[in-house]
Amino acid sequence: MRNSRIIIAFLVVGVLGLAGCAQDSSLPEPEASTKSGNIISAQKYSELVDEVSEALTQADKNRDPDALGSRIAGPLLTQRKAEYSLAKATEVTAPTPFALDPKEATMASGVAFPRTLMAIDVSKTPRGIGTIAVWQQATARENYQLWAAIDMFPSPPKIEIINTQNDSEGYVAMNADDFVTDPVGVLDAYASYANAREMGDVRFNEGDPLYEQTAKQASDLTAALNQLGEAKITFSVPNKDIRAVSTKDGGIVMVGELRYDMTVTRTKDGATLKLGSLIGALSEGKKDGVITVDKPVVAQYSTSVAFYVPPKGSEEPVHMIGGSVPALVSVTKAE
Repeated sequence: MRNSRIIIAFLVVGVLGLAGCAQDSSLPEPEASTKSGNIISAQKYSELVDEVSEALTQADKNRDPDALGSRIAGPLLTQRKAEYSLAKATEVTAPTPFALDPKEATMASGVAFPRTLMAIDVSKTPRGIGTIAVWQQATARENYQLWAAIDMFPSPPKIEIINTQNDSEGYVAMNADDFVTDPVGVLDAYASYANAREMGDVRFNEGDPLYEQTAKQASDLTAALNQLGEAKITFSVPNKDIRAVSTKDGGIVMVGELRYDMTVTRTKDGATLKLGSLIGALSEGKKDGVITVDKPVVAQYSTSVAFYVPPKGSEEPVHMIGGSVPALVSVTKAE
């Protein structure tokens, strides 16, 4: 009997490309605080944006992570390196574009170090209704680094981010009892929610784009495998590293990294399954690369996500308010 054969041109690009049908009346609007003042001046931020944008342009052009210097950090650095590797392999893909507006107001986690700085650009983009630029400064002697760049999802809650004036160390000084849930556990709680496909102890807003579109991603691939295999998605948290700023109502906007594995498994003995396109290219390091699914194949993605965590006593859920385009970080096959 002939073996069943199927070759999938497996094109998994960013799942967070959003339609522009957003209500922008409730955007998280930076508050220009005259009482506390901005940590850095408008001129200083403009110079910072120009310097980092120039480094990004040069690095993107040559697919060279070394050209980023020390001005990119955190999950953005992980994702940019991954996109450069994929671009070199495919010879056609490009790093995800995003814009930094030098004119935006910046809000800080406090005056002490380490320090978070956020700037929200409410200009609509092809992927969302605005961009959140997340910066960090570890010490007074170190430069600000761009830590994440996030597309804002439609219909966010009505919140305002503000400057915090304190001398407590941390990317924001947080007392878990001040919020509806401990912000430190939000990433893990979301991963559990997304994996179980049902709400757990922490209540999130339902139907966010990451939740919905990763489910569709797995479903579409399973259908394409034509009953010879299946695709499943599993979320995880690579680290507890978060950056955050306060909101006027006593909550916070926090940003961290999520990973998810797309695992493709052969379900029919003797079937020949092969994955091409981006996964095949990255697995073999060449544009026409193909990986055979004789054993489970795992494609791992990294995305930066932003949550609004309401203050204690609020009836609002924790809201996922944005995410970056997932970057294909690695392709592995079970031994």
